[in-house]
Amino acid sequence: MVHILTNGVYRFCEWVMRLAYLNILWGFFTALGFGLFGWMPASIAMFSITKKWVNRETDIAIFPVFWNSYKENWRKGNILGMICTMIFLLFYIDFRIISDLGQTFPIILFLGLFLYFMTTFFYLLPIFTYYELRLFEYLKYAFFIGFLRPLHTLGIFLAVFCVTLIASLHITLLLFFSVSSSAFVITWIAGKAFVSIDSRLQRLNQDRTI
Repeated sequence: MVHILTNGVYRFCEWVMRLAYLNILWGFFTALGFGLFGWMPASIAMFSITKKWVNRETDIAIFPVFWNSYKENWRKGNILGMICTMIFLLFYIDFRIISDLGQTFPIILFLGLFLYFMTTFFYLLPIFTYYELRLFEYLKYAFFIGFLRPLHTLGIFLAVFCVTLIASLHITLLLFFSVSSSAFVITWIAGKAFVSIDSRLQRLNQDRTI
């Protein structure tokens, strides 16, 4: 009993250290790219780590994998990052304008469009690390998969909300665990969606060959 408890505490502490270290790496390499040119390559590198963790590759050397992914995906990541940043900026400007109008319908329309975009955004990074696609195909696949798997998408939204809520309880949680923990749960749930879609496609291909 004591051995099981000790082993459980050790594993918990190990995961705490992993998530904190990954969060620090993400923050450092985001800052290294002056924020605007660093956040997306750093996020892709972070999701490449969480993908391995979800696939039970927990004994990897985190920094070399992170650094290699950051370098390899710098250009492509920044193109996607600039697209996402511009869309976020447009949504912010639109929200300021709509809120000043004080009308209900434009606000509902805005929230619907923002929901579409956030769904695409949440799937974008997992898709980037799971599949080899052309640049704009990542955005297209993220959009379609998000709405083909509504339960998985709802799970991602709820998981991110819960992580954000817990992280907001203390500055330490916010600084060391908020981003990496969100990335981990998004990767885990999105991975389930990808497996489901891949299995369905395989069955359809088998039916066609019969």
